[in-house]
Amino acid sequence: EWDFSRAVADDDVRYCLNYAEVAQKIIDFVEATPFKLVETVAYRVADLLQQEFGLSWLRLELHKPKAVAQATSVGVIVERGQRG
Repeated sequence: EWDFSRAVADDDVRYCLNYAEVAQKIIDFVEATPFKLVETVAYRVADLLQQEFGLSWLRLELHKPKAVAQATSVGVIVERGQRG
């Protein structure tokens, strides 16, 4: 959970979560580490995000397109930590 109340109060992007930085961290991590299961990727990415960005709570939804012929994608949802 990211507290962006200061960003809202000051209308200042400096206090927002840097989404480009978050995305790049995930891309670098996933490209550097071989995974067999989408579940493993989701758990490890959740660990990374909580550690790197000090998140007390997160909900991560991860999809793998075309993993099975009968579906557009498969995926998992990981929730961690305490809200608030």
